[in-house]
Amino acid sequence: MTAPRGRALPRPGGPGNIPASADRDTALRIGHPALVAYLIQVYEVLWAQAVPLAETHHTAAPDVPVTAVQPGIARLLAEGHVDDVVARKMGISLRTCRAHIATLMQTLGATSRTHLGALLVRSGIVEAGRREH
Repeated sequence: MTAPRGRALPRPGGPGNIPASADRDTALRIGHPALVAYLIQVYEVLWAQAVPLAETHHTAAPDVPVTAVQPGIARLLAEGHVDDVVARKMGISLRTCRAHIATLMQTLGATSRTHLGALLVRSGIVEAGRREH
């Protein structure tokens, strides 16, 4: 198969191509810089929230309610990221991020950000040695 002006089309499944059919005979090639930048941002947000399949999913103590997004925020805080970086990686506004952090501090009874980090690890919301993201 050839493209306009006699240029060969890349093979489906090759580098830079996304399979566009179940049989993988058709590929979608994305090259527009704005779309590539957007897809990278989506990937980073999803990656920040990802948990390895082999990892045991720890939950907080029964008396520590957390929302679906708060464990991701907690992990990023424990890794040392500042609020605006956490917000960007989670795909939420800075104001929403800070509201979640304030809720975590209040829920766990933290008196400072450092205290919050220790309580997040102790509660099981964040694992102490987890640094692979």
